[in-house]
Formats: sequence, structure tokens, C-alpha cells
Amino acid sequence: MLDEASSINHVTFTTESTFTETGTVTLGDGAVDVTTVGVGTLGPSAEAGVLQGAVVWRVTEGRGAFAGTMGIITVNFVLRPANGTFEERPTPAATASSRSYSTSTATTSAPMPIPSRKRLR
Repeated sequence: MLDEASSINHVTFTTESTFTETGTVTLGDGAVDVTTVGVGTLGPSAEAGVLQGAVVWRVTEGRGAFAGTMGIITVNFVLRPANGTFEERPTPAATASSRSYSTSTATTSAPMPIPSRKRLR
């Protein structure tokens, strides 16, 4: 299993608290392109100075090790604007030909790693 992933995403705010997003998540020797299903949401949390949000991505294309991948990735995240930190917890459920990627099923043959972005600038 891979320990790290990286992503490059473009976020467009549609209102003060909703957004759309497109981008690429790179995982070892493969990558998936993603786009928002509907809109993501961002708002205050119970902790002062911390925002929380969620977004659902649709995998639009897989390359390399993830060629043929299709599916959905649900992302919950926390943003601390004062210091620029961003933490996310994606939960993928995707399939690629004979392989299945999911963090919630026992039939997974090759789990998809969970990407994490630590700084937002």
C-alpha cells in the first residue's frame, strides 16, 4: 500500500460556502482525474478559527496503475486559514477492470491509498 499521494486541484467558489473542484490525484505510479459531483460545502466548525467541509468527487479518468478506474471519492476536510493547514480524509470507492478499490469492503484486492494535503497556499 502506498503511504503518500499528492493532488493538484482547481477550486471555484460558487457561493460563500459552496464550491466546485477539478483536479488530479497522483498515487504512486498512477493518477486519477476528478471532478465535483454537485457542489462541495465549507463552513464553520465547533473550533474557533477552523473551517470544515465536504466534497464528493467523480473519477473521470485513471492513468498508469489506475487506467480504467471509475468511481466516487468522498472527502471530508478541515481548513485552518490562520496558518494555511489543510487536512483531508478521502474515502474512495472505485473499480478498475479486475481490481476493486474501497476502504469499506472486505473484497478489496488492492486498497487505494488515502491522499493528504498538509499546506494550502
